Amino acid sequence: MTAIIDVKPEAAGHLVDLTEGWSLWRQAVLRSAGMPFEWLSCLSDETLSARDRIARLLGHERFLEALTWQSPAVVANWVGDYLATGRLARAGQREALLARYAQRYCAKNDTIGFFGPVAWAELDEAGDPLELHGTVETRRHSVHLESWAVALVANSWPREQQPVRVHPAVSWRDSWAWRPRRRPHQLSPLAAELLARARDQSLRALVAEVTAGTGVEPASVAAEIDRLVEADVLVVGYRVPLDGEPERHLRADVSRVADEPDRQGMLATLDRLSGLRERLGETVGRPAEVYEALTELTAGVASASGLDRVDAARSGQGGRAVAYLDSRRDLDVVIGGELIDKLREPLGIALDAARWLAAEVGDAVEELLWQRYTELAASADPVRLCDLQFAAADVLSGAPGTVVHDVAEDFLLRWKEILAAGEHTDDGREIRLDLAAVAPLAAVLFPRREPRWQAARCHSPDLMLDHHGGTWRWVLGELHVGLNTMENRVFHNQADDPARLAAAVAADMSAGRMVALQPWNSPEVSSRTYPPLAVHVPDRYVYWSFGNDVGSPAGAALPGTELLVMADGDRLAVRPERGGWQASLLEAFGEFLSALVADRFAILAADQHQPRVCLGDLVLRRESWTIAAADIVACAGPGRLRARLTELGVPVHFFARTPAERKPFYVDMRSTALLANVTRAARLCEGAQVVMSEMLPGPEGLWLRDDAGNGHTAEFRVVAVDEAAAPPVVFERDGGR
Repeated sequence: MTAIIDVKPEAAGHLVDLTEGWSLWRQAVLRSAGMPFEWLSCLSDETLSARDRIARLLGHERFLEALTWQSPAVVANWVGDYLATGRLARAGQREALLARYAQRYCAKNDTIGFFGPVAWAELDEAGDPLELHGTVETRRHSVHLESWAVALVANSWPREQQPVRVHPAVSWRDSWAWRPRRRPHQLSPLAAELLARARDQSLRALVAEVTAGTGVEPASVAAEIDRLVEADVLVVGYRVPLDGEPERHLRADVSRVADEPDRQGMLATLDRLSGLRERLGETVGRPAEVYEALTELTAGVASASGLDRVDAARSGQGGRAVAYLDSRRDLDVVIGGELIDKLREPLGIALDAARWLAAEVGDAVEELLWQRYTELAASADPVRLCDLQFAAADVLSGAPGTVVHDVAEDFLLRWKEILAAGEHTDDGREIRLDLAAVAPLAAVLFPRREPRWQAARCHSPDLMLDHHGGTWRWVLGELHVGLNTMENRVFHNQADDPARLAAAVAADMSAGRMVALQPWNSPEVSSRTYPPLAVHVPDRYVYWSFGNDVGSPAGAALPGTELLVMADGDRLAVRPERGGWQASLLEAFGEFLSALVADRFAILAADQHQPRVCLGDLVLRRESWTIAAADIVACAGPGRLRARLTELGVPVHFFARTPAERKPFYVDMRSTALLANVTRAARLCEGAQVVMSEMLPGPEGLWLRDDAGNGHTAEFRVVAVDEAAAPPVVFERDGGR
């Protein structure tokens, strides 16, 4: 759920000092694999047949249940029949399929269900190096309907009972309506009357109201509504928010339907779906019952939507099923002073570089925005924010050849100077950087910059611990630049104290923030993660719309066509057309900028071999290899591919990433099935490159273990806050026109 709070920032007390200018949140998320790494061993056991390995994996009830939640179609197509009868065709192909799921459940630090549960860590400088309290089992879980599934149901209800409203990104005055990405639309007197009266009442009620007020025939009013919908000026339909309880919000809207039979029928449908969801939640832990209950819920959604098959009409958002499971692992971790001390200097240098990167990207984007603004202003007065966003879409999305790539190249060259000062091992596989030597050089190459937009005060390192021979070292997985990854609904839903997380966000964002709302049909949005944001800070956040979104936690959002862009000295600013305040243009585009820089922290250019980079007690970059996808495909078989990778020096355990796979996947070079996954992924992007990175910590360095001694991969998701400069001023008083 979205947290709506009002917290005094000075009362939050949520930070631990890291180094000069940087603090870390006391709370960190522990993400981990839900199943033991050892379960993957059957895939590399060549004494077993493909059928035997399938039997081993499906013999684990937790694996079978996870598969049921994530891909019920696989269970329906062949797993269920195999378990009932033992019949199995195409064993090799099906082993490779199960291997793709198994590597995710047993080797990936994920956040979904009990196969990627949420746990929590506390940074305590007075604590022992690492304290573990609890077990690797599940403390609690919750089952939620996907927002897209609830929207299918809502959109199937009688159109005359659907609410009508002005398109969120549209503004209008007198006889004109301004639309994003389209020319202004001239309004007839009847159309202007409809826009003045449309306030989320039902279509039937709006037609009746306008007919009574104007004397225009109902059929003509309805026809004008249809024209305005076609013109993207009005929207007809229920808002189904992207959060953990979409049906509850829909119920509140339905309760306002005036027609008693329609209202009761809709509420009864929601009651049935809620009952089926609750029944599904009661079956957790029993795979066969989960499958039955999920099948029944899916059929219920299809029936309520008037569809034969739900998956034939669902959007591209969310998972393959109409409901999802999230879990809280029965584990609490304390990270003590000794381990925090190991992080201070090396992570501080990395964060200084991230701050510089974000600021430089902000500067470069602003320069291009000036150019696009000048071009628009030559033919349009005023320039509206939506028009500039559309004109600069390539820059804001990081399209090939745009300025973010120039800054990223500069970033690499600066790191090249730092890496040249390191000690290279004789075999060329590792660069060791001395903190005392690197710190002054890094300070020159990455001078302190002020954040260019409010969200850029926060960066989120993903940190792993490698435990060898009683010693610890940190490993940086990723450093998410300009992004607080804990502004994620699944973490808030599974937090022991959600208000504490919300208070931390409120303290960090005390100066305010502008937030662009993603349209409902954006591939970026998600029912369970981000965007949209998990936390709303009342009286400090201003939201704006550039598409057909479902609104903000504050209720109203400003249409992007109502926000005007103007020159303010050497900077560009935005303000509402009615005046009252103004903010920097980069702040208005802050969500775009954060998405633009989030994954740009790369310190080595792509090459056939990239050495491991160690900065003090922090592994800043794992050893990696870059191989053409076409070369992998050309190996034509696991034996030749294994030989080729071994020749290059790739270790037995590694992770592969391709443009076709959004996330890296684990590979054990001894496993035919896991190697087949590499070839499969390479075939999907034969003109691209495949990046392979060492697994670090490796199997022997895993510190999170169950009672039987089985290891679980794990990482800490940490939030770093830039305190070197005062928070940027977001909103300034403006006299308007």
